[in-house]
Amino acid sequence: MILPSRDPDETPPLGTQSPIFKKYVAGARVLVVDDDPDALRLMAEVIRAQGYEVMAAQGRSSALVAATQARPEVVVLDLKLADGDGEEVARALRAFYLDVGLVIVSGLLRLGSRLARELGAAYVAKPFHAEELTSAVRAAIAVRR
Repeated sequence: MILPSRDPDETPPLGTQSPIFKKYVAGARVLVVDDDPDALRLMAEVIRAQGYEVMAAQGRSSALVAATQARPEVVVLDLKLADGDGEEVARALRAFYLDVGLVIVSGLLRLGSRLARELGAAYVAKPFHAEELTSAVRAAIAVRR
């Protein structure tokens, strides 16, 4: 699902005292939604390692409840969910929380990229490198701060 980083010598995450860290990372809440427990765990770990507060949801219903209760700044969303359509979740989030950042993660290239354009979201194709995911999350937060 998530491929290893391209550069094994990449710079570690910025220190917590950095003004860049404080502006783009500190306190940011990210909701990760995927019905595959392994993919969900891996994406959550990759994002958490960058210093974000991560919440996880395994399906459509739990994603909508978590988004309502926690009001994340960014939602990382797979389009294929066992209990419903990820597109429906993305549209509902955009309708109710216009300012939420959306990162659509999917192997469905046409649907994923079209939906991302329509909703002003980022699109990350599966399989992907960890830095692609973290860059998309960072960019979505930067737009909102």
